Amino acid sequence: FNPADARKASGVNHEGAVFEGVIAGLGALGSCLAELWCRSGWGQWTYVDDDILFPHNLVRHTARDWQIGWPKVDAVARMANLTWPTCTKPKAVAAKATNLKNVQVQNAISDAQLLIDATTTLEVPRDLSDLDTSPRMTSAFFTPSGRDSVLLMEDSSRKVRLHSIEAQYYR
Repeated sequence: FNPADARKASGVNHEGAVFEGVIAGLGALGSCLAELWCRSGWGQWTYVDDDILFPHNLVRHTARDWQIGWPKVDAVARMANLTWPTCTKPKAVAAKATNLKNVQVQNAISDAQLLIDATTTLEVPRDLSDLDTSPRMTSAFFTPSGRDSVLLMEDSSRKVRLHSIEAQYYR
């Protein structure tokens, strides 16, 4: 069983399913998205987050208790590696997604066709969507009440940027 088999079993069309992507924010939501997409063989991912795993994170995070104290990107990448040990490994960058002075962050963003913002910050969608060098961006988050989830996505030509879509949503 390999990623191509997983795509078939998941109903994911192979065409367009193999691409470079970035998931910024590997908390509760980002770790779940990373695991689901890894298991379904969709995308080749770089994980970017500067946070470490704390005991209280285990309530909703995909990591395990033996990973407490690890950078979240390393914990999520390790779980992906356990799922598909023979496949290309996701890259883990322990840094802020907006730290464009970091060469690893620069390379991840410049190599990507899609950037998923699953952070809990306002800076990622606002700062990165302004850049012409950023790939198509998506923002996924839960509302403060936790009762709703939101997915905002730029059009494929990036004519309407994520920061504008976010402003429309809040309006």
